[in-house]
Amino acid sequence: MQVTVHPHPSPPPQGKFATKAVHVGITPDPSTGAIVPPIYQTSTFVLEEIGKDKGFSYTRANNPTRGVLEANLAGIEGGKYGVSFASGLSSADACMRLLSAGDHVVSSEDVEDIIADLEQALEKV
Repeated sequence: MQVTVHPHPSPPPQGKFATKAVHVGITPDPSTGAIVPPIYQTSTFVLEEIGKDKGFSYTRANNPTRGVLEANLAGIEGGKYGVSFASGLSSADACMRLLSAGDHVVSSEDVEDIIADLEQALEKV
């Protein structure tokens, strides 16, 4: 599965957190002028040809709604990129792949049970 990460399109607006949370990452739709992006409730997208998509192929990997969320989170945090995942386990997998032997992980007590179990198992390795 391929995941596409798009940079935040513009500098975040000035203001307090609430202003940024509402406005950052939101670009009016060029064809309709809609300010609030729609929620795309599709699982698959039309491909240009086999193996060649128009930016989206399968919702679990990426979709326009998640792109807006990622841009919003990146902008709020002052980052260039934001990444979201389809599940807690997929986010844990991505984080684990960034680690090397001897690295340390700090997490909260309220992580998903499966992640907490994984952390405990790794402590014994």
